[in-house]
Amino acid sequence: MFEKASMKTNQPAKAQLIAHGAGSLTDRQLIEVFVGPKYQLMLDSLMRQYPNLNGLEQLSVEELALFDGIGMNKATNILAAIELGKRILHQQYTRVETVTSSEALGKGLIKYFLGVPQEYLIGFYMDVKNRVIQRQLLSIGSMTASLVDPKLIYRHSLLLKAPRLILAHNHPSGSEKPSEVDVKVTTQLVQAAQIMGIELVDHLIVGENQYYSFREAGKL
Repeated sequence: MFEKASMKTNQPAKAQLIAHGAGSLTDRQLIEVFVGPKYQLMLDSLMRQYPNLNGLEQLSVEELALFDGIGMNKATNILAAIELGKRILHQQYTRVETVTSSEALGKGLIKYFLGVPQEYLIGFYMDVKNRVIQRQLLSIGSMTASLVDPKLIYRHSLLLKAPRLILAHNHPSGSEKPSEVDVKVTTQLVQAAQIMGIELVDHLIVGENQYYSFREAGKL
């Protein structure tokens, strides 16, 4: 999350939102909309512990409710608003019509996976012109041979009549470097794709600020 420059105004946060839009509010003011203007000390404490709101989305309702002035109802509303924003952002950065390059897709996926605490494997099923026919969540959890089933992955290719495919998964640790398991699983997927006449165009690993492309690294 990032801090926006606040407009110079003495208006309460909610009044400023109505007058100038949510985009005019700082991170602190966005939280103030939920809790009211009288809890400034609590807001000071919250912003010290979670500068730029980083990590706030990982709190449970009970943990957030412990801050004076928030409570269970407001904590529920705040976390629901954060989740709504994440889902909108995720849709924005995976609503790809045509994959122009691994770089373009990889950079977009860095924002898509922002704050995601688990490993997600996503498939972009494409036609011969790299137009995305469908994107599909294939698995949740660590990349292992038991979770990444080539039959399941390429079954979608056959059903969608999609001859090309890009796979992408995130590393919640923040590192984009492939593990030994990542390399092994990718090799198995390439071999299975060749047997089935499907082109695995790339496999992207997404870290906190960077991505790794097996194709760009010459591994595909």
